[in-house]
Amino acid sequence: MKNIRFLCLILMTMASTSYAQLATDILNYSQTNYNASARSLATGNSMSVLGTDFTAAAQNPASLGFYKFSEFSFGMGTNPVSTRAVLLNTGNETSYESNVAPFSLNHIHFVATSYQRDKSRWRGVSFGVGYNRIANYNREFYYNGTSPGSITDRWANQADGLFTEELNGFEDGLAYEVGAIYPSSEDETIYLNDFYDGEPVSRNQLVRTRGSMNELTVNLAGNYEDKLFIGGALNFPTVNYSETKTYTETDQTTNTNAVFDNLVYEEELDISGSGFNAKIGFIYRPSFNFRLGGSIQSPTSIELDESYTTTLDYSYTFDNTFQNFVAYSPEGFFNYKVRTPWRANFGGALIIKKIGFISATAEYVDYRNSRYRFTNTINQADIEYEQDLNNTIATDFASAWNFNLGGEFRINNFMLRYGAGQQGSPFGRNNVSVKHFNGGFGFFANAIFLNIGAQYSVFSEGYSPYLVAGNYPQSVDIDGNNLIISMTFGVKMK
Repeated sequence: MKNIRFLCLILMTMASTSYAQLATDILNYSQTNYNASARSLATGNSMSVLGTDFTAAAQNPASLGFYKFSEFSFGMGTNPVSTRAVLLNTGNETSYESNVAPFSLNHIHFVATSYQRDKSRWRGVSFGVGYNRIANYNREFYYNGTSPGSITDRWANQADGLFTEELNGFEDGLAYEVGAIYPSSEDETIYLNDFYDGEPVSRNQLVRTRGSMNELTVNLAGNYEDKLFIGGALNFPTVNYSETKTYTETDQTTNTNAVFDNLVYEEELDISGSGFNAKIGFIYRPSFNFRLGGSIQSPTSIELDESYTTTLDYSYTFDNTFQNFVAYSPEGFFNYKVRTPWRANFGGALIIKKIGFISATAEYVDYRNSRYRFTNTINQADIEYEQDLNNTIATDFASAWNFNLGGEFRINNFMLRYGAGQQGSPFGRNNVSVKHFNGGFGFFANAIFLNIGAQYSVFSEGYSPYLVAGNYPQSVDIDGNNLIISMTFGVKMK
């Protein structure tokens, strides 16, 4: 969101150690969006109390109790994301558009059901196992422009007060190695660069992120007199995330610097991990036409392995001699855990027999309860940084409500679906929330069904390529739209 782009300014003060984690990174694991079954997607993921859909069961496991026949289904889709990025404070702000459209397996599910209406008050029990995609990290953006200040200002700030052997090997240490910063002749712990204060610099950056968060879920639900449905689920999320940043500064456009020619700073980040959470839920059906229910999901504990490398290529001309140096960081490895907040989901539905339904859900999440936990370390800097991250989360994050509304209209074996929703900001009511609009259709005949669903949303956020303690921070505005398209094929086994 535009007014929280510098939430993690505490990183500006880090001088001797390089960290990849930001407080806001934990939202990659705390904010989820089921883009699994096409039916649920088309209705805005508002079907948590309706049942007979495995994504609904992922939201409220009690809805698995509505199954009267075993079922197998799978779904595929694509997630086109378009971004427009503009570098601010250039005097001639130009936006640049980037697009990605990855194809993915969104879900695969199997439900085994035993239903006997007259033998017991407990009329049915259903067991389900499935795979859901719950977050998509595939995106990229690019910006280009000329603004005052240089990334070497950051590296000089980081290095100030340190001897050269104390510089870290990921940022200021590389800058010293290639000659982008150098000690003052008067004080070897004060560092200079090749730019005068506030010099306009031509810069661009390409940022690519790839990966997803998926979950393996095991569900069990029971049906009591077709009135009360109770269920539980064990979920095992997995994370696969990669990020590549290529940042460039050049004097070719402005041609005002007699020494500096060009620099390219590359960052490579890979994160993988797995975790666990549990969920329980209930649904009460006082009559055929009305259903009401809720579920609670425990915090998700995820253990992550992170690797991080940087490369700096720096060119300059001194005494009419062109110089070019390249430095490579060591490969940094880090193991840590994150804990996402409790989640509570409430839902209701009105059903009109042979015509369709209207459904709604409300989900409450308190992002202030997210936590980092650095493991296998006795390093005091690590311990202090963990505390700083968690203090930032507790102070600057907030609770949020997510609302979804949808419906289905049936014409014989053909269904039209619609939906909409709003995802609350994790930074409070005064920040921009994300709205989405949904739709789709489906067909069912002879125990076989085919559904197609889509969701469209827009987003707006801020980005800074680097943080610097000075008068020339860099700001990039990013706007874009996100389209999710899913197709589900399934068969009921009577």
